[in-house]
Parts: sequence; C-alpha cells; structure tokens
Amino acid sequence: MFVLGTAHRLQGAEKQEGSIDDPDYISLVEHLSLRSGFGVRVDCIFEEASELGPTAAQKLAESSGLKYRDIDPHVEKRHLYGLARDTGDPLVEPFHLDACWEFFEEHFKREDFWVEGIKGESFQVGLVICGLLHTLSLAGKLMSAGFEVYACYYVPYHKLCRKCNPVPASAAP
Repeated sequence: MFVLGTAHRLQGAEKQEGSIDDPDYISLVEHLSLRSGFGVRVDCIFEEASELGPTAAQKLAESSGLKYRDIDPHVEKRHLYGLARDTGDPLVEPFHLDACWEFFEEHFKREDFWVEGIKGESFQVGLVICGLLHTLSLAGKLMSAGFEVYACYYVPYHKLCRKCNPVPASAAP
C-alpha cells in the first residue's frame, strides 16, 4: 500500500474551491500508480476526496482501468457514518491567519472509517491519497491492519502560497 499525503487543493477535484492544476502532482500520481519503483502496479486508488470529484486521480484511474474509491464522505453526510462534520477550528487572534486547532480524535475516527472501507475492497496493491495531516497516522493504521505500507508526501509550497510566489505588480489586475 502506498500512502500519498498532499494538500487537498492539488488533488484537482472539480468541486473543490481553489483547486490548483499541477502537472507535477498528476505526474507523481501516475508514477506511484502506474510505474512504481517497487516493481508492482497499483490496481486500486483510494482517495480522501469527500465527494468533490472527479479528481485528477479518479480520471487517471478511469482512463487506466484501475479501480477507484472515494473513501471520505461529503462533509454534509459525515454524520450518517458517526463522523463529525468539522475536524478543526481556526485559532483566535492573533494567530488567525494560517493556524488551526485540529481535533485529532475526529481525524482518527475518519481514518478508522477509511481503513475499514479499504479492508473491504478486493485489490492487490493500492494507493491512498489523503490530506497531508493524515499521512503518518493513516500509514500506521494501515500497517496495524496488516498492510505493507510506503508513505510519501507532496507539498509544493511555492505553488500553494502567494506569500512564497507573489503575483508581480505588473501582472496584478
């Protein structure tokens, strides 16, 4: 099992506000799923897409004949599975700009839900794409469930952050 942690905006979900079209991300997903350096080919892609797709990985799976499963329910449907709608809150002043409290208990419940769904699928080698904050804890849960796991992450800060890659004044509207 391969676990790829990334920023949700890079997943290319059509219904995700602020999605970023990143050819490098797509190339990485292709590499992990179709040309793994481990000499195996993924036959199922699992993704924390929260019903916001289709995503880049979903489109790749469909065009390559791979199974695909969105393992995370939409935020408005999570209660149907005993999951919390929200898993974090912004910090109050003065840290409000980019900092959030994360409710790890709720994240862990969702991860347990995902692992149960993954265990219920028939596949040989899988790729799980999740948000960066889930990478190591999800990898650990999958290992505890009996999977051999390799984890990596992809977070190109220069593509995600205007502070890191500001728009030149001459190009601003």
